[in-house]
Amino acid sequence: DEVGDGNPDAGVYCSGMYVSSASFSFPTDGNLTESITFVGNHAAWSSSGQLNGAPSSPQSGSVKRRQDVTNISTIQSNLASDIGASAKITNLTVSVDFGREQINVLGARLPYHRYVSYPVEVTCDLEVVVTDIRNQGITALPESDNLSEETLKFIIKDDAGVSIATIDLGSKNKLTSVTWGGGDTGGGNATFSYSYRNFNKMD
Repeated sequence: DEVGDGNPDAGVYCSGMYVSSASFSFPTDGNLTESITFVGNHAAWSSSGQLNGAPSSPQSGSVKRRQDVTNISTIQSNLASDIGASAKITNLTVSVDFGREQINVLGARLPYHRYVSYPVEVTCDLEVVVTDIRNQGITALPESDNLSEETLKFIIKDDAGVSIATIDLGSKNKLTSVTWGGGDTGGGNATFSYSYRNFNKMD
């Protein structure tokens, strides 16, 4: 609704939009970010940026960074069976894709509805600095039940230390892959990247 000085050169108005996917990224070398994808069939461009009425004042707030992500000690404890209770997490990404398939009906060009195609896959990727290869390497044996279900829950706090958002992935997260990176002669840190997955759980 309002960009820059409040007098934009153009604007686009989209209606009938559905949330299709969401991704939340918590890096250690930048700002925490949220990416939302919408799908729809209606977009109208105009030379005016005031298509839907500008807010009385621009929105404002503090940008969140790595120190605002808490509950890490609980995460490490929950993941003890996979990556060790002392794992040092350096990057975290949560993603969900709702699918949004169309229901088309006779007599209408536009979809009657875009429904979520269940089950919905929720993924969580964790990057961890390798501090002890003996504790953070995952052993996979064909004759064993290798992986337990893990609880993943992340809390974002404001500047006063008050919780303002929580991402809860429940207690049914399964490890799907492990990737080794870094640790080469160029001097980079060695890291493990762990990918977890659950279905239908992201609050």
